Amino acid sequence: MKRKLYLLPLLLASCCTPLLGQDAYMPLNSEEYHLYHRLEAISGRLNPAEGGSYLPLGRKTGADFFNHIKRSTIQFGRYTLSGRDQYQIDRAIGINGEWTEDATGMDGARPSKRPVLRYFYTTKENLLHYHGDDFFVAVNPVLYLNAGLDITPGSNTRQHTFTNFRGGEIRGRIANRIGFYTLLGDNQERPFVNVGNWETRYKSFPGNDFYRRLDNGTFDAFVGRGYFTVDIVPRHFKLAFGYDKQFIGNGIRSLVQSNETAAGTFLRLQTNIGGFQVDNLYQELVSDFAGLGNDDRLPRKYASFHQVSRNIGSRLSIALFESTMYGASNDFKLTNLIPVIYVNTLMRALEAQQKTSLGLQFKYLPARSVQLYGQAMADRIDFRKAAVPTAKSTFAAQLGVRYFNAFTLSNLDLQAEVNHVSPFMYQSNERTQNHTHYNQPLAHPMGAGFTEVIGKARYQPHARIYIDAIGSFFKGITPAVPFNNGSNIHMTYQEWISDHHIDYQKYYTGAYLNGNIAYELFTNFFLEAGGTYTKGLNSSGAIAYGGLRWNISRKHYMLYN
Repeated sequence: MKRKLYLLPLLLASCCTPLLGQDAYMPLNSEEYHLYHRLEAISGRLNPAEGGSYLPLGRKTGADFFNHIKRSTIQFGRYTLSGRDQYQIDRAIGINGEWTEDATGMDGARPSKRPVLRYFYTTKENLLHYHGDDFFVAVNPVLYLNAGLDITPGSNTRQHTFTNFRGGEIRGRIANRIGFYTLLGDNQERPFVNVGNWETRYKSFPGNDFYRRLDNGTFDAFVGRGYFTVDIVPRHFKLAFGYDKQFIGNGIRSLVQSNETAAGTFLRLQTNIGGFQVDNLYQELVSDFAGLGNDDRLPRKYASFHQVSRNIGSRLSIALFESTMYGASNDFKLTNLIPVIYVNTLMRALEAQQKTSLGLQFKYLPARSVQLYGQAMADRIDFRKAAVPTAKSTFAAQLGVRYFNAFTLSNLDLQAEVNHVSPFMYQSNERTQNHTHYNQPLAHPMGAGFTEVIGKARYQPHARIYIDAIGSFFKGITPAVPFNNGSNIHMTYQEWISDHHIDYQKYYTGAYLNGNIAYELFTNFFLEAGGTYTKGLNSSGAIAYGGLRWNISRKHYMLYN
């Protein structure tokens, strides 16, 4: 039987016990992340087991935290939570149930009252669920069906949009030391016009790798992601290797690396010792290419990310990081594998062929129900040029705030975020060292040379009803093709002429608005409807849509093309 870390009284048998071992990750953008931030802020204490703001989080990390909040509420009465919060906590524990165990020896997955054909849906969360002493496996379908209609006033052509994703996922662990995850699916999608404009300009389908664009504006993409994890030294050192997406930060956007780009091959190391958390990420990425359509091998490049983080007290987490792009394979050396922060900064000072940026990020709880967060990254700083867009001074900065139970209204959560990226920020001397992957920005999807303001509201009038609204305003430098004015991160410093040749006062504005209401019919199965308005450089319009999602998060194409 699995080792227990806590023994609860029998009267609290419904509260679950955390276990040791290695795990799969909570899917990015899933409902559990909002709950995680919400409970941290309401409790007024950061989770000491998670630092560095590097996502995705392990399912064990999430399950332990949700169990801690539940136990503290029931046993000690530390927190006042609404019935909706308690439902969401039980839901999250059930979804990550393999990492909890109650006093009877059962895991945290909630048993179904009516299993299907005896073997299917024996738990509320999983189609197939098996949990033995040395082996766990869960299998689930993944489905995203959505249809939309152009409702732009005065439009002569009514564009129909749709999403048709069908697939499945499997996760599990072996002997409490090895975890694994695989997602396979086929996605046929006809998105709104802003996505088509993006593809025409960059020859890529946002968030996807290989795809086909059909004559009627439909995209067809096979989705395959997976990884395995190994608990090398329990509690101190773990490893993950596979093909998936990463997200660095706490915000809606990331200015370092975002899951809005394509998945890639990665090796992730995490070390916890003496109150410090050290994260190391190594990636094989795809350099810019002319476009798909032949069987040639796509060009490769490599990247690394090193971060050291620590919680200072119970309310503040600070992380220092270093991000490096190495370019083509012949630029990659064994020294690039050294898992020590700032080694690459030293190598760059010695004129190594690479692009290295330094940065920091933080998360702070100034008061109950409030969370501040931010990140900043700089490639080069010349304070004499800081007020003028130039390749000699490049940086990116983010600042955000979350306010939970806003204005004392239970389960009303607000968020505001500002992102600013200077021109030329993600460019380098060589195209292979630009901050891109699969013809897409590796961080913010709009590249560089812009300021963006985002507001988000979320309200749960009922445990199963989710009402969301998000709006953004964007101001960016108008592309000056064929010149390089710093907005197109697929160009190089060498293509920059000089400040006086480019009119930096030519800006364009964009906006994105979305309202959505969803009803969770059963665990992770959502019926939803909403509307989206988008305004960009080349197009604007509005759509109304409806559909269903099953074990997959909702998509946002916040693009201003």
